Amino acid sequence: GPPRPEVGVLTGIATLSGVPSSDVWVRTDLGGHSARSGADGRWRMEAVEPGVYVAVGVFPGHEPAWVPNLVVVAGETTEVPPLDLVPELPAAGLGMLRGVVRLGGAPPRLRACSGGALECRGP
Repeated sequence: GPPRPEVGVLTGIATLSGVPSSDVWVRTDLGGHSARSGADGRWRMEAVEPGVYVAVGVFPGHEPAWVPNLVVVAGETTEVPPLDLVPELPAAGLGMLRGVVRLGGAPPRLRACSGGALECRGP
């Protein structure tokens, strides 16, 4: 039904790689509001106090997605832009770099490097 006069409603759609999906949890950064998307990807939070919020969507195996600066007005429904979650990339999926590092004439050391931050482990 329509929002109560003193509170607002947040509503939107959650997608996984662009496909509407159920069971995405959406929460607000403040106030402890949460909702779970239905089979059509739609979700709805009732009785949200007026204010400015960030909506965060989470789903196992996926990077969180968020939409900031959502203004909730008493007695109105705010449509949130789609929350699109993409699969997490395992560090190994970013490739592996192996080589020999020579440090100013010191003995060569084999180092294995992985991850987007190129973190290296030495002996």
